[in-house]
This record gives sequence, structure tokens and C-alpha cells, in this order.
Amino acid sequence: MLKAIIVLLLITLGLFAQKIEAKYHVEYGIVGKVADINVTYLDDGKDYRIDAYVAAHGHLANLATQHLREHHISKGHLEKGMLHTDDYEMHKRYGRYRSKTLYRANAKRETLVRIYKLYEKSKIKYSQSKKLPYYSMHDLLTFFLDLPKLIYHTKTGSCKQFRVIGADRKKGRVDVCLPTARESKQYKKLLDIDSFKDPSLLYAKVIMYRKLYHSKQGELEIAIDKEGIVHKAVLEDVLFFGDVRIVLDKITIDKKR
Repeated sequence: MLKAIIVLLLITLGLFAQKIEAKYHVEYGIVGKVADINVTYLDDGKDYRIDAYVAAHGHLANLATQHLREHHISKGHLEKGMLHTDDYEMHKRYGRYRSKTLYRANAKRETLVRIYKLYEKSKIKYSQSKKLPYYSMHDLLTFFLDLPKLIYHTKTGSCKQFRVIGADRKKGRVDVCLPTARESKQYKKLLDIDSFKDPSLLYAKVIMYRKLYHSKQGELEIAIDKEGIVHKAVLEDVLFFGDVRIVLDKITIDKKR
């Protein structure tokens, strides 16, 4: 369940920041809070590292997910004001299940390799290495981090297609659609955003082309500011319990220019 949460969320953090820490919570319809997300971004002006931790919250969520925990790590470099992924890791565990997925991106050759390992009692039970049919400079973390720059010249009412490491399993496809003025009002209502308090927020629909809960294409609406901080994200009408909502609780920024 919480695999979807980390896909929905991930935050844009401003490239001049040396350290940023963000905390989110996840709500699942009438159930209420089901997960906590903690993200840390670090850079030294040349290289960066992002760590995102996801953990089930509460008895019901832990029971349903067998105490699911995820740790996502993105490591790479900064170039022309953008984040460029070198390695992207996804560690996942629940019950007895343990796995690690590593993506290695080679910018010079424009190649991408995925290495998957399944563990049993701390030993590798299965391992597979595969060259993927696409390349991207962004992974699921850095894509959202750079999103305001990536959609800057996109017209409202139109969509733009991207390739993102760790997204659609076959081609890494992700579409971002910017709403019209009329649609923006609907987004604000859905996301429960006060336009007077947050007049500078940008709105977009992100289509992940992978099954998130019972959403066929993984469509979600997000509210993000011009500095790249996602304030809210919503996946609508999930089976039985309603919407999944991700809400920013706290952010601490230590900037050094």
C-alpha cells in the first residue's frame, strides 16, 4: 500500500539549500492517518543526496501492510541548476519480505541499468540485472524536485511527457498536465487550498502510468509552490475508503548561497 505513497509525494527542495528536512503525513479516506514520511535533502554545491523514509502509522495500517517500511535514496550531481541522478535505490521490507532495487544511470552513454535483489534471512535469494530501454536524468525523487523548472514553459490546459527512473516499469513514462483556470478552481477545492493564504501555489495533474491502489493510471493532483515544495497531493476515489491525501506538516531549510 505505501509504495503508492512514496510515488505520490516526493518533494521539490530548492537547489541552493544545503540541508532541507520535510515531514509529511498520509491520510486514507475515513481511516485517517496511515503513514509518516520523512525526507532529507543535502548538497555541497556539487553533489547531492536525498533520503526518503516511509513508515506505516497506527495499528490498522501496520496490520494491513505487515509493518511496511521503505527507504528511497537518490545520489547524483548538480548541473546547470538541475539535479542529475547517478544512482537511485529503493529498499523495501514488510513481514518476511526484503528487497533492494538499484538503478544506475550513465549520462555519457545515456544508459540505465536496473539491479533487483530479493533477500531471505539476510542472504540473496534472487538477483537480476537488466538494461532498460530508456534513459532519464531524473528519478522519482529528483523529478518532483525539479518539476517547477520542467513545466515552466508549459501552457495551461496542456500536457507534457517525461521519462522518470522508477516510474512506469516499461518506459518510465510520466505525464504532467497543467489545468485551465476553471480546472484550477476544482483542484483547489479537491486539495482544500485557501487561495488567499497561498496565492502563489501551482497546480498540476501527474499521471504515473502505474497502478496506485486501485487507480489504473495513478493520476494525482498536486499543489506545489514556485520554490518547489509540494504542499498537498491527492489520489482520488480509492476503493472503499475515499481519497489518499499527503499533507506537508513541517519543513526546515538551512540555506547557504
